[in-house]
Amino acid sequence: VIGLRAEAAEAAEAAEESVECAYFFWDGIPSEALFYRQAGEFRPVEFRKSSRSKTVALKVVAGFELYRDSKEQVDGEPVYERVGQAVLPEGAKKILIVVIPSSTGLAGTYRLEALDDSSSAQSAGSFRFANFTEQSLKVKFAGEACEVLSAMSVKIRPNLEGKSGLAPLLITTAEDSSIINTRLFSQASKSSLVLIADYSPSGTGFSVKILSQRVARTSRSATPAK
Repeated sequence: VIGLRAEAAEAAEAAEESVECAYFFWDGIPSEALFYRQAGEFRPVEFRKSSRSKTVALKVVAGFELYRDSKEQVDGEPVYERVGQAVLPEGAKKILIVVIPSSTGLAGTYRLEALDDSSSAQSAGSFRFANFTEQSLKVKFAGEACEVLSAMSVKIRPNLEGKSGLAPLLITTAEDSSIINTRLFSQASKSSLVLIADYSPSGTGFSVKILSQRVARTSRSATPAK
């Protein structure tokens, strides 16, 4: 009985020390295999094109590191090279790791952003705008206007008469240069992440990605993007 209780306590402790983690690659699927480290073991990151990956349990650490297989070996074991890292949001039980190819000109390196992806950060019917650029941005959405500081996010819940509908969206720089001007479909049963980064395959300009997910059934609030 004592042994079973000890095992149960260890299992509970392990559960408290892990978080749910999903991944998103900015350009669909990376051209190379990428890995994360868990309990001394390198495990492949299984990305999904244009959506969150399957959620995996990640042991709580201060930071997350991304690796590639260097194709070299030491004593018959593969050597992994670190290609990106991010600080994890403190206290978050569910995290989204966003992997963005580097725009610094360093081939094969990545910029990582870690977001709190829990239900408290993603309420039903809301849109969360995360600014991964190095400047403040202006957001006009569904009749509301706000400023999103660099490395911060703002949550807006459209006040639509029905349970769903289209809402106009305009995102600009602080100098009113347009980044995106479109309409987004809002549903009361879903939440959406609108990610803005100063990255494009050509190396100049901005790009925007939108990730939606169904959430359990609230207004605008400013929170750190990381």
